[in-house]
Amino acid sequence: MHHDILDLLDDTLTRLLHVRGELSAARRVLPGERQTAVERAIEAAEEFSASATGLLNGISRP
Repeated sequence: MHHDILDLLDDTLTRLLHVRGELSAARRVLPGERQTAVERAIEAAEEFSASATGLLNGISRP
């Protein structure tokens, strides 16, 4: 399980860092772009939470 949790965490951090890069890019932002990026960050966190909870409860990863 330890390895699976680390994989989940790595995947989530990669996704969050990608979103962070989009939010911090020095460029013109389209309307709604920041909100969409934040929604993707929330989605990544929710997916991590659900998958990690499943692993802790003995349910395999989707």
